[in-house]
Amino acid sequence: MTDPLGLARAASFIDAWPYPVAVVGGMAVLLRVRPRLTRDIDLVVVAPAETHDALLAQLTRSGYAYDDDIAEWLQGGLVRATAADAQLDLILADDAFLVAVAERARPVDVEGKRLPVATLEDLLLMKLEAGRPQDLDDALAIKDALADGLDRGYLASAGAALGVDALRFLAVEA
Repeated sequence: MTDPLGLARAASFIDAWPYPVAVVGGMAVLLRVRPRLTRDIDLVVVAPAETHDALLAQLTRSGYAYDDDIAEWLQGGLVRATAADAQLDLILADDAFLVAVAERARPVDVEGKRLPVATLEDLLLMKLEAGRPQDLDDALAIKDALADGLDRGYLASAGAALGVDALRFLAVEA
């Protein structure tokens, strides 16, 4: 069986990494909400500074490569890793919200793999915070399809900490 999205390789990295990880971004929208095009797999990864060498080694063992200027990327909190079947963009959890995103992730079964995917609430907050056109489109898809099941208490408290008024967004008629 082919894996056009590269999820099996991503799952091998996730399974081997000893800290919390969450699939976020377009892939999370695809897995939780609706079909959507995406070129990469975005992950929020808890990786304390002292584990960065181990993180890079695990990426290599999982079949990914990265550029020589990786130290600069790590300082910026990002890692872009590539393989023949996928691009993996890692966002290093450098604040309480991102750590919570990784810790709160819930498993989604995808072709025999269980991937930790960000909750809808965390995904919505991340999309609203980013504010790009595609992110706002994804936020609308979450709202339109699943708004009634969202934890509004969490959205209010976590959103306030981020400066994102998710409840106002949910209340606005499209």
